[in-house]
Amino acid sequence: MPQAAETDQATELAVLLDLGLSQISAGEREAGKNTLLTAAERARELGSTSELGSVALNLAPGLFAIETGVYDPTLVGLLREALAQTSPSEPKRRALLSARLALALYWSDTFDERARLCDEARAQALRLGTDDVLAAVETANIFALLRPDNLEERSAQSERALELCQRSGDHHGLLLVRLLRAAMFWESCDTAAARFEIDAFKQLAEASQAPQALWIVQAQQACQLLLDGRLSQVEQLAGACLFAGQRVHDHNALLTFGIHLTLLRIEQDRAAEVLDVIRDYAARYPRIAGWRVLYGYALSRAGRREDCVREYESLKRAG
Repeated sequence: MPQAAETDQATELAVLLDLGLSQISAGEREAGKNTLLTAAERARELGSTSELGSVALNLAPGLFAIETGVYDPTLVGLLREALAQTSPSEPKRRALLSARLALALYWSDTFDERARLCDEARAQALRLGTDDVLAAVETANIFALLRPDNLEERSAQSERALELCQRSGDHHGLLLVRLLRAAMFWESCDTAAARFEIDAFKQLAEASQAPQALWIVQAQQACQLLLDGRLSQVEQLAGACLFAGQRVHDHNALLTFGIHLTLLRIEQDRAAEVLDVIRDYAARYPRIAGWRVLYGYALSRAGRREDCVREYESLKRAG
């Protein structure tokens, strides 16, 4: 009887894993997270290290499942726990867990730890030598170590990640890399290259019909309209983008809508209308310094120069 009970528990754990991943893939993130946390408890009860690692990796499968500007202690704790229990004789799992933990730590003051985890993940992936693990690790590392002053480094990494994702058939990785490269080309003012990456992302998203990617297609289109100065078309598309993102329970949709709306109002010489909105976003996402920078800029555009100076002086003191 004890053996039968253990078999039943193992079956339940397998079902919970499949269900949780299916829920997250379908955009039901909260339900998926709760299911996977239940699976983690079952894995601990069974003493199953490999299943605990699977739960940790599936709890936030890639960048699309991590809320921008938010540190998730539950995810970080589970990844740490799974990594600590994974043997050095399992280089694939250790590489994936290390890379995912580095990514999950991005919205915390842990650059040195993230750099160490990325180095460890790359070493394990190179030891294994398979394109799928190398692709996952290289892609995660770009995002985990992203900072304003490493554009050239990110560009070189993205070239390697793109080639690895293509060779291994990593569709999710390709979406992430195309998204990153579009942002990088905007950053370097290469609009033609950015449009190419946006088109490539759109084709991949439509081919996969991944709900977490499809709303981002609309977000990229709204960004391009803003850059082109076609302001009359931005608001409607931004609203559609918000609706599509919220339909799949993506927390990043509200953040993206806020960016679209505030930039649009500023370009319409209506900055004063969105000052309170920007302050609310800055309070909601204190780890994203860009909201306070935008608030200072909006103050300037609203004609409140002295307030703008005080805001930027405050930012300088904060480092």
